[in-house]
Amino acid sequence: MQKKGSAAIIISIVLVIAAMAVGIFVGFMIGRTYNNSGHSGDGNTVQSAETKPQIDTAADTDTQPESILETEVGTADETEGQSAVVMTVGDHRVSMDEVNVRLYSLRSYYVQSYGEEPWGQVMEDGRTAAETAKDTLEADIIRAEIFMDKAADYGIEVTDTMKSMCKEEAENFMNGLGEDVTSEFGLTMEAVESVYVKYQVITEVTNAVNDQIRAELLANDANKNLDESELDVKISEAFQQQEEAWKAEYDIQYSDIWDNIVVGSVG
Repeated sequence: MQKKGSAAIIISIVLVIAAMAVGIFVGFMIGRTYNNSGHSGDGNTVQSAETKPQIDTAADTDTQPESILETEVGTADETEGQSAVVMTVGDHRVSMDEVNVRLYSLRSYYVQSYGEEPWGQVMEDGRTAAETAKDTLEADIIRAEIFMDKAADYGIEVTDTMKSMCKEEAENFMNGLGEDVTSEFGLTMEAVESVYVKYQVITEVTNAVNDQIRAELLANDANKNLDESELDVKISEAFQQQEEAWKAEYDIQYSDIWDNIVVGSVG
């Protein structure tokens, strides 16, 4: 993977993020990828890779100033800095606006799980909470763009109904936070709606892939006597292999902005 310079944009981003909402399916490593697991009504495994941003009702911008995403840019570059390209995944360009949405969705989990300042805490895998959060952010961005690219292979389209639903949810989300919070965190309606659409596509692609894997496994006589938990493990392993194979197909590049995103740094 290459890193692409961005000489026109000089940005120093100090992010004190406080949460993510994630569920990790059997066999998936913390920070590399995470999936919500369950079963559909017909018994098929459902893996939803991400959880939509939720309104943090405990957030109070007057009493939690360090939770604000601070972007130090010149006045002339402020608009450009917020919408600048942070990463490219194949032909997909990821803007800072969408990254801001994902950063906000990380807040609640860390605050609720580890306290107000968890960033230096060492996790079970030896990384700090700050390192884990940034690795998770990276994995989520890459997954979203790849799954959007692969959706057509499984007959999945972004329909008008899906867009309408995601727009309504984005409006509710933004209205629930209020103008002060959305402004301070750099959240825009368009970016929230776009991320919501990607969450939906990820879920549908994941379910389609799991259904295909399940059918292929059960077509093999060696797997017919597996109980549900054993079958889930095999599905998870095959899904992980598929996702990693997809990732290997893509050229992933980073702008200078990515290096300047420091999760958990103060000042």
